[in-house]
Amino acid sequence: MGKATEVKNAISTVFPDINGKTATKIIDAYLDKDWKEFVEITRRLSTWVKTEFSEIINTFAFLSEPMKTLIRRARDYLMQIKRPRDNLEEQVRFALKPYSEMIQRFCMIP
Repeated sequence: MGKATEVKNAISTVFPDINGKTATKIIDAYLDKDWKEFVEITRRLSTWVKTEFSEIINTFAFLSEPMKTLIRRARDYLMQIKRPRDNLEEQVRFALKPYSEMIQRFCMIP
């Protein structure tokens, strides 16, 4: 468990918001692409984060294959638990649709 915390700390120092769009895309590239593709994607996306390209690459370069597997499992589990939440949000949005105009009016009341 200590290694997992170490990995989380290393990645979270590179990305201020580890769940942000850019961080997610870079982490997904690391987990799903080969190293060359990962570097290309990271180079392109690194302009969207405050951390320098080389620092991002160095952080991921030292992760072992078992750590990569652990991160992949954590990501898969997170996606699994997000699906029911997303479905529920969609159901609520659909159920509230007939009332959207009234809700907008209420939101304008000071």
